Amino acid sequence: MNRKIICACIGLLIFSTVVSAAGIMIGNRGYINHISTRRDILPDDIAPIILDDDFYQGAPRDHVCFNIVELSLDILTLNIGYSGGCEDHDFALVGPTTFMESNPVQTIIVLSHDDHNDPCDAWLTEELSFDLTPLKELWQQYYQQESGTIIIWLEEFEEPIIYEFY
Repeated sequence: MNRKIICACIGLLIFSTVVSAAGIMIGNRGYINHISTRRDILPDDIAPIILDDDFYQGAPRDHVCFNIVELSLDILTLNIGYSGGCEDHDFALVGPTTFMESNPVQTIIVLSHDDHNDPCDAWLTEELSFDLTPLKELWQQYYQQESGTIIIWLEEFEEPIIYEFY
């Protein structure tokens, strides 16, 4: 309970809306809409989304607070808060290999967080970036089209992320 209260308070303090040329940055409540273009080279600190049904079902889901979410090109950047400080924490963006049929199609993804039973209560913030290209390529394979839209629901984040690509 305390973590949720802390998360809500910090989220309200950090809440901001910043529009950049590359995309729309939002606070802990908001709507993301961005048109993607091709990106061939990724920095080493950007991990691809993992599309694996078994991992998605069993992925660790320790608590995180989403402070800022930004979609730019094919890159989803998450500024998160969580408690810890004594152990290394592992994060991965994970999704299923199927879509929920609607127009446009939808998917639910999760930020997998393994805190390794960290007993410490320091409030930490971190920025993580993930490449959504594998999700786009899965959509292109299923629907045999180059351009489209996917409505992404990120677990524990209340608003949809609209991922458009051309």
